[in-house]
Amino acid sequence: MKLNIMLATGVAALSLGSVAQAQDISTQSRDDLTCFAVFAAIYGNADSNLSVEERQAVGSGITYYLGRLEGRDPQVDWLAYLGAHEQEVYTRVLDEAEFNRCATEFTAVGARMVAGSGQ
Repeated sequence: MKLNIMLATGVAALSLGSVAQAQDISTQSRDDLTCFAVFAAIYGNADSNLSVEERQAVGSGITYYLGRLEGRDPQVDWLAYLGAHEQEVYTRVLDEAEFNRCATEFTAVGARMVAGSGQ
């Protein structure tokens, strides 16, 4: 329950005052936007009590997913899109299966990065 409150607070803070054009996005972009919002919600919650290392990892998740979005569709203002589709994204962020998908995906990315660095 505490995680849901943290996520809700973070998503609400992200979306205040944003406006975007109505446009369709791919399933891949929708999934990446959900993960971006999950990590941003956790990062933005003052009550999350994250360690320095956890906060850095969450910040890396934000950067990773925003980079994927902007690399795939640089013409889209993703923060404005998030604000304009707040309820839809909020519903996905609170879905435990989506949260777990994002965590699993990003953990795999981290493992590939460590394996590639030879550490």
